[in-house]
Amino acid sequence: LLLRAVQWAGARRLATWRCAGHAHAPCAAGKPSLELGRIGRAHRGSRPAPGCPRFHSPRRGADCFRGGAYLDISIPKQFPAERQRASRHHGVHPYFTRQPYTVVQGHIAHFTQPGDMVLDPFGGTGVTAIEAMMLGRRAIHVDLNPLSAFMVGALTAPLDAAAFTEAHARIAAEYARLEPHTEAEVARALKRYPKPKPLPLTHDADVKTADQLFSPRQTACLGLLKHLIMREEDASVRNALMLSFSALLAKINRTFHYDAKGVGGGDAAAFRYYRYRIAKESDELDPLHYFARRCQSLLRAKAEMANHINAATISRLRVLRGSATALHDVPDESVDYIYTDPPY
Repeated sequence: LLLRAVQWAGARRLATWRCAGHAHAPCAAGKPSLELGRIGRAHRGSRPAPGCPRFHSPRRGADCFRGGAYLDISIPKQFPAERQRASRHHGVHPYFTRQPYTVVQGHIAHFTQPGDMVLDPFGGTGVTAIEAMMLGRRAIHVDLNPLSAFMVGALTAPLDAAAFTEAHARIAAEYARLEPHTEAEVARALKRYPKPKPLPLTHDADVKTADQLFSPRQTACLGLLKHLIMREEDASVRNALMLSFSALLAKINRTFHYDAKGVGGGDAAAFRYYRYRIAKESDELDPLHYFARRCQSLLRAKAEMANHINAATISRLRVLRGSATALHDVPDESVDYIYTDPPY
């Protein structure tokens, strides 16, 4: 019933098409009925009902008409929800409320054609944009969070896997040589390497500022690792390494709560308790070990996407940081389909 209601309202408010330079209001012939019951695309050769003006799609060049545009595709049945089967989404970087890629992929495949433009104005981790690209569509990813734009940009950017592997090996060797262990070494590292800013946290956090989420040794080790990453000259390699480093922060911090003591399984408190809760039992996990695992996950993701998202196709993707309420960088009448999951 909800789908019917949304569908009926959507059919009444279909985006206007240009006809001889003028915008048209809905006409009687385009009025939805119980018999329609569907959302779909106008087929070539179909004819408008009497009295309904023809509308021209500026991108397809085909004549469309209200009541025919996107009214011929059936509402799909429920798609199975899979989250962990695709390396391009699982294991690269933690994030809140990631959409099941099979659900997103199923809807895009059902409602669009290759070459169509798909928009997600609440893009998050980029599941919509990535699945659109994997299906041969074009995509626009928009999100207000700068981390979102960085994640999607770094994940989809073309990367020389050999150069990335060499850079990781170089960083690992230097980190092993310089890793601080004693209190004196930690103190020296804290003075030399970058540290998190003391940004204020929410009122329900166990500590007041972001820098207090890390122990002195965690801060020193992470600072050393970031210092070594930022020395890499190749921007694509450096960004890919920083993506893995960012993912590492969810594990190397004082809020990490174990599922199995000593194994490394668990969650940061933000994902488990939805607040910054300091763990009662805290071990100093090896940053280098888990950084290597994140880098391996990123390489698997890149390999999985390589046939569809690469140097030849990346121009079909736009990653924008901005508000869904101000899509000034998205041209009018340029989007064929929107799939999004607004924040609740």
